[in-house]
Amino acid sequence: MMSSDNFVVLGLAHCFTRSQDNQLTPIQVVEPIPSSTLESLFLDIPSSYSLIRAFTVQQICDDQGHCVVPEGFPDEVQLAPNFHERLLAAARTYDHNPQAKDRLPLNQSKVIECSNPPQRILNATHQVKDSDNVKQHPLTHTTL
Repeated sequence: MMSSDNFVVLGLAHCFTRSQDNQLTPIQVVEPIPSSTLESLFLDIPSSYSLIRAFTVQQICDDQGHCVVPEGFPDEVQLAPNFHERLLAAARTYDHNPQAKDRLPLNQSKVIECSNPPQRILNATHQVKDSDNVKQHPLTHTTL
Protein backbone atom coordinates (compact mmCIF):
# COMPACT_ATOMS: atom_id res chain seq x y z
CA MET A 1 0.00 0.00 0.00
CA MET A 2 1.35 3.40 -0.98
CA SER A 3 1.64 6.04 1.68
CA SER A 4 2.58 9.69 1.50
CA ASP A 5 5.97 9.05 3.15
CA ASN A 6 7.17 6.69 0.40
CA PHE A 7 10.66 7.45 -0.92
CA VAL A 8 11.13 8.56 -4.54
CA VAL A 9 13.89 10.19 -6.59
CA LEU A 10 13.20 12.90 -9.17
CA GLY A 11 15.53 13.85 -11.98
CA LEU A 12 15.98 16.96 -14.07
CA ALA A 13 16.02 15.67 -17.64
CA HIS A 14 17.18 17.66 -20.64
CA CYS A 15 14.91 16.73 -23.54
CA PHE A 16 13.59 18.16 -26.78
CA THR A 17 10.26 18.67 -28.52
CA ARG A 18 9.91 18.54 -32.29
CA SER A 19 7.89 21.24 -34.02
CA GLN A 20 5.77 20.83 -37.16
CA ASP A 21 8.65 22.14 -39.27
CA ASN A 22 10.98 19.48 -37.80
CA GLN A 23 12.90 21.89 -35.54
CA LEU A 24 14.07 20.68 -32.13
CA THR A 25 13.36 22.89 -29.11
CA PRO A 26 15.17 22.16 -25.83
CA ILE A 27 13.00 21.60 -22.76
CA GLN A 28 13.73 20.62 -19.17
CA VAL A 29 11.37 18.28 -17.36
CA VAL A 30 11.26 16.83 -13.87
CA GLU A 31 10.46 13.14 -13.91
CA PRO A 32 10.42 10.26 -11.42
CA ILE A 33 13.38 7.89 -11.53
CA PRO A 34 12.84 4.19 -10.72
CA SER A 35 15.38 2.41 -8.52
CA SER A 36 16.96 0.54 -11.44
CA THR A 37 17.66 3.80 -13.27
CA LEU A 38 19.10 5.30 -10.09
CA GLU A 39 21.54 2.41 -9.88
CA SER A 40 22.69 3.02 -13.46
CA LEU A 41 23.16 6.74 -12.79
CA PHE A 42 25.62 5.91 -10.01
CA LEU A 43 27.54 3.71 -12.48
CA ASP A 44 28.13 6.81 -14.67
CA ILE A 45 26.08 5.48 -17.56
CA PRO A 46 25.27 8.39 -19.93
CA SER A 47 21.83 9.88 -19.43
CA SER A 48 19.80 13.01 -20.06
CA TYR A 49 19.75 13.85 -16.34
CA SER A 50 21.79 16.69 -14.86
CA LEU A 51 20.41 16.66 -11.30
CA ILE A 52 18.69 14.09 -9.12
CA ARG A 53 17.06 14.67 -5.74
CA ALA A 54 15.35 12.41 -3.20
CA PHE A 55 11.89 13.22 -1.77
CA THR A 56 8.87 11.66 -0.19
CA VAL A 57 5.68 11.44 -2.24
CA GLN A 58 4.05 13.87 0.21
CA GLN A 59 6.61 16.57 -0.62
CA ILE A 60 5.58 16.43 -4.28
CA CYS A 61 1.87 15.54 -4.47
CA ASP A 62 -1.17 16.04 -2.26
CA ASP A 63 -3.83 13.40 -1.50
CA GLN A 64 -5.85 14.36 -4.58
CA GLY A 65 -2.90 13.75 -6.93
CA HIS A 66 -2.06 17.40 -7.60
CA CYS A 67 1.70 17.56 -8.07
CA VAL A 68 4.08 20.51 -8.07
CA VAL A 69 7.72 20.97 -9.00
CA PRO A 70 9.51 20.61 -5.65
CA GLU A 71 12.20 22.89 -4.32
CA GLY A 72 15.70 22.35 -5.63
CA PHE A 73 14.79 22.47 -9.32
CA PRO A 74 14.86 25.50 -11.64
CA ASP A 75 11.66 27.54 -11.91
CA GLU A 76 11.24 27.11 -15.67
CA VAL A 77 10.95 23.30 -15.66
CA GLN A 78 7.82 21.30 -16.34
CA LEU A 79 6.54 18.07 -14.89
CA ALA A 80 6.89 15.10 -17.23
CA PRO A 81 3.81 13.67 -18.95
CA ASN A 82 1.80 11.25 -16.76
CA PHE A 83 3.81 12.48 -13.81
CA HIS A 84 1.56 11.28 -10.97
CA GLU A 85 1.22 7.73 -12.32
CA ARG A 86 4.94 7.51 -12.99
CA LEU A 87 5.68 8.91 -9.52
CA LEU A 88 3.66 6.19 -7.81
CA ALA A 89 5.21 3.50 -10.00
CA ALA A 90 8.74 4.75 -9.24
CA ALA A 91 7.99 4.91 -5.51
CA ARG A 92 6.93 1.24 -5.60
CA THR A 93 10.33 0.28 -7.03
CA TYR A 94 12.05 1.68 -3.93
CA ASP A 95 9.75 -0.43 -1.73
CA HIS A 96 10.92 -3.53 -3.58
CA ASN A 97 14.56 -2.42 -3.66
CA PRO A 98 15.13 -0.66 -0.31
CA GLN A 99 18.94 -0.68 -0.59
CA ALA A 100 18.62 1.80 -3.48
CA LYS A 101 17.51 4.40 -0.92
CA ASP A 102 21.02 4.31 0.57
CA ARG A 103 22.49 5.71 -2.67
CA LEU A 104 20.81 9.12 -2.22
CA PRO A 105 19.53 10.09 1.24
CA LEU A 106 16.20 11.88 1.61
CA ASN A 107 16.27 15.61 0.68
CA GLN A 108 19.78 15.29 -0.77
CA SER A 109 20.83 16.12 -4.34
CA LYS A 110 23.47 14.86 -6.72
CA VAL A 111 24.71 16.65 -9.81
CA ILE A 112 25.25 14.33 -12.76
CA GLU A 113 27.12 14.93 -15.99
CA CYS A 114 24.42 15.21 -18.62
CA SER A 115 25.12 13.71 -22.03
CA ASN A 116 22.38 14.55 -24.49
CA PRO A 117 23.24 12.31 -27.44
CA PRO A 118 21.13 10.42 -28.22
CA GLN A 119 18.55 13.15 -27.88
CA ARG A 120 15.33 12.41 -26.04
CA ILE A 121 12.42 13.77 -28.04
CA LEU A 122 9.26 13.88 -25.93
CA ASN A 123 6.68 14.19 -28.68
CA ALA A 124 8.35 11.89 -31.21
CA THR A 125 6.17 9.66 -33.36
CA HIS A 126 7.50 6.80 -35.40
CA GLN A 127 5.88 6.15 -38.75
CA VAL A 128 6.56 2.77 -40.28
CA LYS A 129 7.54 2.88 -43.95
CA ASP A 130 8.05 0.15 -46.52
CA SER A 131 11.74 0.97 -46.55
CA ASP A 132 11.89 -0.18 -42.90
CA ASN A 133 11.24 -3.77 -43.95
CA VAL A 134 14.24 -6.04 -43.69
CA LYS A 135 15.06 -7.86 -46.91
CA GLN A 136 15.42 -11.57 -46.33
CA HIS A 137 17.76 -13.89 -48.12
CA PRO A 138 15.98 -15.73 -50.95
CA LEU A 139 16.67 -19.14 -49.36
CA THR A 140 15.34 -18.21 -45.92
CA HIS A 141 11.96 -19.95 -46.35
CA THR A 142 13.10 -22.58 -48.85
CA THR A 143 13.47 -26.23 -47.88
CA LEU A 144 16.83 -27.46 -49.05
